[in-house]
Amino acid sequence: MNHNVIAIDTSTNIISLCIAKYDDDSENTQIIAGTELPTQLQHDISLIEGFRNLCTSANITTHQCDAIILGVGPGSFTGLRVSFAFAKAYAFTQNIPIIGISMFECTQDDVDITCIFAPCTKTRYFYTIAQKNTDPLQPVCANVETIVAEISATIPLHSQIALLGAVEDEQINSAIHRISQNSTRLSISEALLSKGIKKLVSGDHLPIDATPNYMASPITDRQGVKKRPKFKDTR
Repeated sequence: MNHNVIAIDTSTNIISLCIAKYDDDSENTQIIAGTELPTQLQHDISLIEGFRNLCTSANITTHQCDAIILGVGPGSFTGLRVSFAFAKAYAFTQNIPIIGISMFECTQDDVDITCIFAPCTKTRYFYTIAQKNTDPLQPVCANVETIVAEISATIPLHSQIALLGAVEDEQINSAIHRISQNSTRLSISEALLSKGIKKLVSGDHLPIDATPNYMASPITDRQGVKKRPKFKDTR
């Protein structure tokens, strides 16, 4: 039987949405529509309009979603509040489950390195770095200069890199480009979807009274974490 599953993330200045059909007989997932929308600091209006347009693109009505995969943070305080309110209201009225996924769970095993960023302040980011088939480094919060230094010291040259999250800082983007010109920016909602389907099948649903993980506790400031070793070049 096919189920329509929507993934929502509003943790950055971009609203990321996608809808997929999940077949619980074959366990296949097919993304049928997706979009990423700049918010102009109007997450509520952009999310509702984006959801309606996405359902139209997927050729379903707004009442035909069977589960919600929700980005739970860390990230934008206002953005996360809006998506949680929307998801809870929709799930309650439609009697469907919500599956909560942190962006930091979305490491990719088909690339050498995954770099994940979520906004903290105008000059600081929550971030982690993960090597293929290994646990990611402890997520931390740091300023741009510290992140650039750690990226340069940790990631082997010419690695294939997947970027997840909205990073507007040119210094960080330039540092990644210097290490490797083979980098790909991923859709947050599609990354959430691939992890969320597994939780959906296992019945690991988000309680209806859950709250956003604004600060991603127990993430600490980078200054409180020892220097991390350079990843081995396994290519």
